[in-house]
Amino acid sequence: SGRGVHELNNLFELMPTLSRSDVLTTIASFCQRLLRAPIHFTYANAILKPANGGAAVRPHQDCAYDRTSSCNDYTVWVP
Repeated sequence: SGRGVHELNNLFELMPTLSRSDVLTTIASFCQRLLRAPIHFTYANAILKPANGGAAVRPHQDCAYDRTSSCNDYTVWVP
């Protein structure tokens, strides 16, 4: 990405246990209650940006990263 910004893509492939982590289990439970529908994760990435020192992450549609997305899906951002 930009200067000082590092991005890791395809985290579910790199870290298969991630989708069973406590954080994602909690997010899934919340989203299912909010949407009143089953949910599933299709893609995860991490953007590592130092505070006040990295370049801005440009606006984007997540479907550009997640080829399984229809661009009508929901994205959950976890700081």
